[in-house]
Amino acid sequence: AVTLWALGDLEGALALCEAVHAARVGLLPPDHLDLLKVKLNLAVFLAALGDFEGAQAHLEVVHAAWQRLLPPEHPSLLKAKGNLAIALKTLGNLVGGLSLVGAVHAARQRLLPPAHPGLLTAKLNLAGTLYALGDLEGALALTEAVHAAWQRLLPSAHPDLLGAKLNLAVALGATGDLKGAQVHMLSVANSLTSVAIGAVVVAPRVARAIGGEAIQRLSRARFLSEFEESGISEASFNVLETVRYAVSSPLGAQALQVERADEIRANLSRTGRELDRLVSNGFEVPTAAGASQDELRALGEEASRMWREQVQTAALRRDGAQKELLARVQDKFIVSITAKAVGAALSENHAAVGITKLDHFDWNEQENDRVFQGKQYLAFLMLPGAELHEVDLGPADELEKLIEAWREGLDAPTERGIGGVVGEVSSEVESGRALRRKLIDPLLVAAGNPKPGFTLHICLDAALFTLPVDALPLDVLPEGTAPDLMGDPVQVDVPRLGDKYRLRNETSMARLIRPRPDPGTPLSVLVVGEVDFDGISEESPVVGGSRLARMSKWGSWDRLSATAAEVSELEFQAKHYKGVKAQILRRDEVTHTALAQAVQGKRTVHLATHGWFMPETVKSMLDSEPKDSLDAFGSRRTITGFAPLELCGLVLSGANSAANEEERSARLLTAQELSSFDLSACDLAVLSACETNVGVTRAGQGIQSLQSALHTAGARTSITSLWQVPDWPTQSLMKRFYDNLWGEGMSKADALWEAKRSLREEGMPPKGWAGWVLTGDPD
Repeated sequence: AVTLWALGDLEGALALCEAVHAARVGLLPPDHLDLLKVKLNLAVFLAALGDFEGAQAHLEVVHAAWQRLLPPEHPSLLKAKGNLAIALKTLGNLVGGLSLVGAVHAARQRLLPPAHPGLLTAKLNLAGTLYALGDLEGALALTEAVHAAWQRLLPSAHPDLLGAKLNLAVALGATGDLKGAQVHMLSVANSLTSVAIGAVVVAPRVARAIGGEAIQRLSRARFLSEFEESGISEASFNVLETVRYAVSSPLGAQALQVERADEIRANLSRTGRELDRLVSNGFEVPTAAGASQDELRALGEEASRMWREQVQTAALRRDGAQKELLARVQDKFIVSITAKAVGAALSENHAAVGITKLDHFDWNEQENDRVFQGKQYLAFLMLPGAELHEVDLGPADELEKLIEAWREGLDAPTERGIGGVVGEVSSEVESGRALRRKLIDPLLVAAGNPKPGFTLHICLDAALFTLPVDALPLDVLPEGTAPDLMGDPVQVDVPRLGDKYRLRNETSMARLIRPRPDPGTPLSVLVVGEVDFDGISEESPVVGGSRLARMSKWGSWDRLSATAAEVSELEFQAKHYKGVKAQILRRDEVTHTALAQAVQGKRTVHLATHGWFMPETVKSMLDSEPKDSLDAFGSRRTITGFAPLELCGLVLSGANSAANEEERSARLLTAQELSSFDLSACDLAVLSACETNVGVTRAGQGIQSLQSALHTAGARTSITSLWQVPDWPTQSLMKRFYDNLWGEGMSKADALWEAKRSLREEGMPPKGWAGWVLTGDPD
């Protein structure tokens, strides 16, 4: 039953536990230790499934037995009182709960020293019950005592101390001391900044976990609107943008700037590949002839346990290799991204906005407590001179429904099977304008309704990664024209946001602060295309298994026929404009080894191949944790998801025709592996890759991960597609882009936008041009 519980099969666990309980009730006396233990387990399972009345009945029996058999201050009796108190309070019996938690607190106060964690926990439990009953002064006194103890004993960023500060702020706010509450809220936010700074110099997987926890605590720290003018907006900006930088640091590029670079990179590649192999492989459930169901279940449980241990060990090895590298280059890192630094870096007619998805809380006057209202998108808009505005973009689900509706209108849905018929222009324009009014217009209002030509640097989050912001339709302009970036009127299909403003996607605010690096190498170009997905690759099976990969669009990648012409055209353009002979990888040449070697030293890398994302059923560590992941008695169930960089990637030669699982996995490149490539010389990476068989959340994670992998490897600018762009429009757009970039000398961002504009003028619907986005250095 416990094993099933750990695997998430609560109903199966309950059934087994009930069977054991029934057997022991018939065989053992009422106060037998084994019977009381199974009653406690049964109560836990019942509570986890929502049957608190059933749980209470068993807990009362256990509590009564321990009261008869044990001395008043025995730990088992105190634990039974605490468990029963939780059940009573859950069912609304606060007075009964108060009696029990009060008894536990009194006993522990007699037995334990003042700063003992067990006593402090009892104080918090009692404070929470008093608070719920309206005794705010009593709750405040206990909360202040806990805070004072942790402040003496713990470092400023310790989770227990941060939790105590949050509790104290709530209690102070409830008693009317808003100034005192603001002080502690701001202290929490500033402490979280130091947590985020610390995350910069640890392994990226660890940084993501630390940053995620910091952001969740920040969500809880912000829940009272009265605190917004206390400086918490600036502290929030610092936390969020430092976390964003911590998980997108250019690890691959830094690897070439230290001693033993080759050795460290080899170790990174080796440990990364081992983790890829294990994650892709999953675990095989053993079979045994003549074995019973129980024996097979036991074999499966053991295989699962061993696999998880192997994954954890491999992840720790890779984390160690990454941490070794980061320890050597941390003096090259910006340790924190601050509002003041970003504001000082912005020139006139520019603004920067960081958008983040956070937990949202409201204050319930009747309950006198905060109430979770779901996720929200929150924007921090920075103007020159460090003028910071906080813009609430509203509930996340509302905004994400608008994104879905617009993409369906574009015939570019985030989920396969939706929008199969090209939508009417009117529906695309109407839904796009509704989305723009919800997402962008509030930012422009906060920026003072800027004039055309205004530049907005924007860091996106979550589902917003699926959104080509510059393609959002404007309201109709006079005479149906829109000025181009030089101010000349140009006839367009429907005026778009990019016709009026310069939208610049950023991976983090760090690019605005640090000086632009000089690649120091002449232009060199790598072009990958005309990949033979059905052919036989010569690549040796360097990684094993692909159980997870098969859950994607496995074995059905169509030939990209237009990429042959795309490759030839780009080869000609490179030689014509820059006098460079481009290196070409095509057909069966596109392997892990060949690609990893070919990208080194290249200023431009152009990859025209399919991409793949895992479906929603394979959970990422970025996926929201279910709200029922707290069991009945407050102990958190730990469910380890896969890192998002393991759940998407690129398709290489021979992927459709692999003879076995080892070959299949060898012919798929994960984003994690891509992030370890050497793109330190790369000024521009263009990725013509997409996969739409995922929902909006996973699509956002996948696009973020592919972009992040390129920038982590060292690429200063990336161009990626947000949906499955038709083959021939892609070829046409790319030709125009490189003509603009190399022939006309435009910046990368302007070259892309003008290429899009030219397709629009020729009548190309938005699906064929809008999905291309540039992230990073626009110049």
